[in-house]
Amino acid sequence: MLKTFVLVLAGALAASGATIYNLNNSVGAGSISGAIQTDGIIGVLGTSNILDWNLVLNDIAFLTHAGGLWRDEVNTINLASRRSLGEIANDSFPIFMPLMVRVWSAMGLGESDMELRLLGVIIGLGILAALWVAALREVVRHLG
Repeated sequence: MLKTFVLVLAGALAASGATIYNLNNSVGAGSISGAIQTDGIIGVLGTSNILDWNLVLNDIAFLTHAGGLWRDEVNTINLASRRSLGEIANDSFPIFMPLMVRVWSAMGLGESDMELRLLGVIIGLGILAALWVAALREVVRHLG
């Protein structure tokens, strides 16, 4: 995969004008395929540099067909449903995730396995977004 990215990047650096990046990669049990077309600018890309894109996510429905909750997920739910925060804090498990599950469930979003797993997906995507923003700021700081 890294070899493909390096070859595509090298081809993009050599080309002038619009550049098309073709994707066909596995992501877990699924895959992503399609193309992203840029205006050929080298360096940090903004939304105005992306001229067109067409990406297809395949087999991402795994979230809805993952089966029952795993033991660690059940333990987190059991810990989150204890009577008081003091009981949660007395466990050796870190307190952040049970508190998030408790708040999520209090909002009425913990009624099914999929709703409980959705919390983890949202947290994971939030972490990825935060890392992307931090990396982008660092790149801009070094280039600017």
